[in-house]
Amino acid sequence: IQIHVPYLEKTAQSVLVRWYHEGLDAFEHTCPTGRTIYDSVYNDLINYLASPDETEGFDDLIKNCREQHEALKAQLEQGRDRLLEIHSNGGEKAQALAESIEEQDDDTNLIAFAMNLFDIIGINQDDRGDNMIVLTPSDHMLVPDFPGLSEDGITITFDREVALAREDAQFITWEHPLIRNGLDLILSGDTGSST
Repeated sequence: IQIHVPYLEKTAQSVLVRWYHEGLDAFEHTCPTGRTIYDSVYNDLINYLASPDETEGFDDLIKNCREQHEALKAQLEQGRDRLLEIHSNGGEKAQALAESIEEQDDDTNLIAFAMNLFDIIGINQDDRGDNMIVLTPSDHMLVPDFPGLSEDGITITFDREVALAREDAQFITWEHPLIRNGLDLILSGDTGSST
């Protein structure tokens, strides 16, 4: 890629173009240091922009800016590498979260609870193998239309890997609407209540 920057000679444009190119290397690479360097040389740069014919000392300003740019860029790269090393895998919090999720995935209490819940509500369960179950409405359900369960039924799984591999299978967790709606139905109705 070749970049062509048109400017008028002996104008503020020529001063800026030279400062951007030679001082900041802003045309050939991204320039994360530009603002910091601008703030440090603001007064001198403004003077050169106001008097573009006055070039005495401008080469020194460019050299100074280039040195600052290289030093700041090196600091940023080193800092960025340290941050990446520290947080590249998410740290201890991410590891703890992953372990917690894995523990929940391995918990069989949800499976037993969900099967009992579906039995109480009256939802048909057809085990299709591969850790997948098809749920369909039955004639003896507690409610005629159960939220989240279509007339054609749905395929569910308690295995995260199966759910990720199969778009047609819904991954069941304690927060899934089928479980939540089932709990709401049982707790708000007369089923399981005694007086």
